[in-house]
Amino acid sequence: MRESVPKWNREAGVVVIGFVGAGAATAITAHDLGATALPLQKAPEAEEGGNTPIRDSTTQAS
Repeated sequence: MRESVPKWNREAGVVVIGFVGAGAATAITAHDLGATALPLQKAPEAEEGGNTPIRDSTTQAS
């Protein structure tokens, strides 16, 4: 049996899939340049963040 999918209607100049790391920077930049940004994130609450938390522990800025 298929799950019920909620219906919604939203328009945006920029749709960002994944709101961590690069996604957050993209949405903020789009907003700062005057666009309407719609960030979307789909992950269980304990697993949000994609690879960003993993990379943060191994990447150093110089």
